[in-house]
Amino acid sequence: SGLTDLGYSVHRFGKPSSGLARMDTFDWLEAAALQVAIAAPDIVIFQIGGNDAQGLGRSPWAPKSVPWPAAEQWARGYARRLELLFDVLEGDGRLVFLLSATNRRSPSARTKLRRVTTVQREAAAHREHVVFVDMVPLTSDARGRFLNKVREPGHRAPVKLRHDDGVHFTKAGGLVVAARVLRALLLRGLAEVRDAERPQ
Repeated sequence: SGLTDLGYSVHRFGKPSSGLARMDTFDWLEAAALQVAIAAPDIVIFQIGGNDAQGLGRSPWAPKSVPWPAAEQWARGYARRLELLFDVLEGDGRLVFLLSATNRRSPSARTKLRRVTTVQREAAAHREHVVFVDMVPLTSDARGRFLNKVREPGHRAPVKLRHDDGVHFTKAGGLVVAARVLRALLLRGLAEVRDAERPQ
């Protein structure tokens, strides 16, 4: 279903509780380069940011940590990490969809993630082949509020989207949001693979 129905062969990779802020605990530049080498993708769909509302840890190319309260310095440092990531994911012109973090139940979490999302949007705007997709509207109600339940065709009762932590999706919720994401990607340049281009 989803991307495979459109003719894509999908290679998945993820690392729970990771992000660009703490590259001292997991190096996404190294991991992304390895996955690109393994999969040789035509398109990359990459979501990051949910764990990035914190200070920036040290890395070989950023020897000084940056505390979260230092907003301007943090934004510059985080933008630099995004630029390096885009270099890896884009390669020679590969289309990259950057997905932000989803909406959160906690008002303080929403406020923190707004900074992360703003830097992501601005960084993507400077790249020819990177398309930013704001996940907040896709996980909110019509008034922009946190969405926990939604009525879906084929379900008698509203579908619960999130677990009790207000962050992680239930299995049914993940399917609902995935369908919304796919529609958003199609509106932003994702194309169905023609029959002659489909993997054999």
